[in-house]
Amino acid sequence: MEKKILNYPLRVALAIFLAGTLFKIMHWPGSNVLIVVAAGLVAILYTIRFASKKDKNATAIVKFTWVLVASFSYPAKILHWPSLKYLHLIVSIGAIYWLYEEWQGLIKNGQNKNARTFNKSLINTAILITVLGFLIKIMHWPMADMFIIIGYTLLIIWLLTGSLYKKREVLLKNDTFLNN
Repeated sequence: MEKKILNYPLRVALAIFLAGTLFKIMHWPGSNVLIVVAAGLVAILYTIRFASKKDKNATAIVKFTWVLVASFSYPAKILHWPSLKYLHLIVSIGAIYWLYEEWQGLIKNGQNKNARTFNKSLINTAILITVLGFLIKIMHWPMADMFIIIGYTLLIIWLLTGSLYKKREVLLKNDTFLNN
């Protein structure tokens, strides 16, 4: 099984996870269900993806371990299982870093300059606004919720639309090829 088959379902699961985290931060109903379901989906999909890899180097093993720890730390916190006090914050920072570093390759491959610029701008803006929102929330200043909502919404949009640009360009190339 190719890992590319699991890319979009994994992105959807991560988007649900981010939405659940946003719901939790904002104290909206349904956050616990979203986070637990998304964490389970991420753990299952990433385990399948890891098992299907042919060459498992040290980096792949570290990523796999991080995903499993992250997948179980949030539900443990939500369900009040014993967990480290700030583990969820460390996992959040790691997730944002992983999104930025690991999926830059998705942005670079098969997209024109405008699509790459848009995707880079979107992810950089989302991360900046989200981090700024967390800093403002830590300081108990007003408007933190607005920054966090906008930042998470942009991250979710980036997760769900990032690969669509690549698919659109492949379709356009194939269509141009057929018409010539």
